[in-house]
Amino acid sequence: MAFKGLFIGIDRYDSPEINWLSCANRDATALHALFTDTLGGETMLLTDEQATVAAIRERFEQLAACDPDAVVVIAFSGHGTETHELVGHDTDPYDLARTAIPLPTLGEWCARIPGKTMLGELAAVRGALDRRRTLFLLPLKALVSDKLRQFQRVYGPFGIRTIEATGETDDISPLLRGRYDIALLTYEKFSAIALTNPHVLEQVGTIVIDEVQMTADESRGANLEFILTLRGSCTPLRQSAPPVVGR
Repeated sequence: MAFKGLFIGIDRYDSPEINWLSCANRDATALHALFTDTLGGETMLLTDEQATVAAIRERFEQLAACDPDAVVVIAFSGHGTETHELVGHDTDPYDLARTAIPLPTLGEWCARIPGKTMLGELAAVRGALDRRRTLFLLPLKALVSDKLRQFQRVYGPFGIRTIEATGETDDISPLLRGRYDIALLTYEKFSAIALTNPHVLEQVGTIVIDEVQMTADESRGANLEFILTLRGSCTPLRQSAPPVVGR
C-alpha cells in the first residue's frame, strides 16, 4: 500500500496586506518529516514562496492520479479567510475570488483523489487506546449508521465501545455520562448537545470532523463553523488548533 503526502505551511506572504505567521512553516515541515521517516512513499513539502495557489492545485492534480489503494495525507497550515478560502503565498486579499482557494473547490479537489484517507479514523482509535474519548462528527444520519456498523465490527473486538447520537437517538445518557470510547454524531446533534450539556466537551480528547469543507455550504456551513468555534479552532486568519481533525 503506497503512501502519498502533501504538506503545506505558509508563514510569509507576498502581499504586504497579509500578516506573517511564525509557526506554519515549522508545523508543515515537522509533519512532512514525521510521515516521510515513518511511512516513506512519495511526499511533497510546499512552504512560503513555493506554496502558490497554482503549485497547490498542481499537486492536487497529481494526487488525483494515485492508486486507489494508496493512503493519502494532506495538511495545510496558514491563513484562512472569513469567506471560507485558503490563502496561498501569492493570494491577493483584494481579489480572493481569483487568487485564493475556496473550500468548495478544495472539496472537489479532494473528491478526485481515489486514495484512502483514514487519518481521522486513526486519530479516533488512537485516542480510544489512550483512554481519551473521541467525538466523530458526520454530516448525515446515514453516514453515522454506516460508521457505527463499521466501528463496532472492526474495533469492537478490541474493547473499543462506539455509540451514536443523531436526531433519531432517544437515549443519549451514555454520551452524557462518558460511557463510550468513540461517539458518532451528526453536526446538528453535536451542536444541540454542546449547548445544553457543555460538560461533554470537557470529557473529550479529540474531535474528528468529516467533510470539513462543508463549512462553505449555505445550508449547513453555519452549524459546522459553530462547532469549530466551540473548540477555538476557526478564528479567521489563524492556524487551526490541534484538538480538531478535519477530513
